[in-house]
Amino acid sequence: MMFLMIAAIFTRPNTVGNVREVISKLIEQMEAAGWECRLDQYTAGYIGAKPYAGEIGLNIDQAIVLGGDGTLLSAAQYIPSGIPVLAVNLGNLGFLTTTTADQMEQTVARVLKGDYQILERSFITAFVRNKVPGVVNDPPISCFAMNDIVIKSQDSGRTLSFGITIDKQPVAHYRADGLILATPTGSTAYNLAAGGPIIYPTLKAVTITPICPHTLTFRPVVVPASVEIAITAGPSQLYIDGFDYGTIHQTDELICTGSERSISLIQPRHMPYFDVLRLKLGWGQ
Repeated sequence: MMFLMIAAIFTRPNTVGNVREVISKLIEQMEAAGWECRLDQYTAGYIGAKPYAGEIGLNIDQAIVLGGDGTLLSAAQYIPSGIPVLAVNLGNLGFLTTTTADQMEQTVARVLKGDYQILERSFITAFVRNKVPGVVNDPPISCFAMNDIVIKSQDSGRTLSFGITIDKQPVAHYRADGLILATPTGSTAYNLAAGGPIIYPTLKAVTITPICPHTLTFRPVVVPASVEIAITAGPSQLYIDGFDYGTIHQTDELICTGSERSISLIQPRHMPYFDVLRLKLGWGQ
């Protein structure tokens, strides 16, 4: 068979449900429509196939993610900007997912006909630099986040002393259990649980939300994604989209700003954002 288009399929280990059957049906449907399917190592493992040996996101036309929001966050690092992404929920909430396993066949059929809309979700980028002249971190920490960047104490019983500047202008010094820098996408995740605001997904903004601040005067702040946010926190742990990215040392500074990278999530037509909030989070009810 001559394949005209290429789709990359992603899952994660220990995904709930009859994953083998879901993957097999998806591949059969895609190949029948003339698509070549590249499988990541986890997807291939579920059906006893060989994973794609090269860079899975290179020169693809579409990505399909099977799992929940965590699977999508993990797969996002391999999916180039501008590639349509269909997220199929195999877990519980799946706030960012498009459809469920039961509705997957019908949804894929509509997507293959071009019957969908795209919602662009922006990223933020961060790197850690040592404030001591001439000292470079080894290995250097540089990353981007679709959801959030979180700084927390290495000792759950201790608080951190944070210093924040925006475009080199001092903003705040305070103590807290941690700090969240959230994208509009991540505003409905840890940020929301910590008392931060919901940010409309198409806005170019970053939310700075303290985790249990030890003062009544510092509250979440929303700033443009174009600014440079610099944070000092002392010895702490850095988490990007829930993944541990290592230690921030006493002499380190975390620099964060908006990223040119984005992800193009496939959404059903006529599904407004606030309908999704009401349906999946019970917002405003």
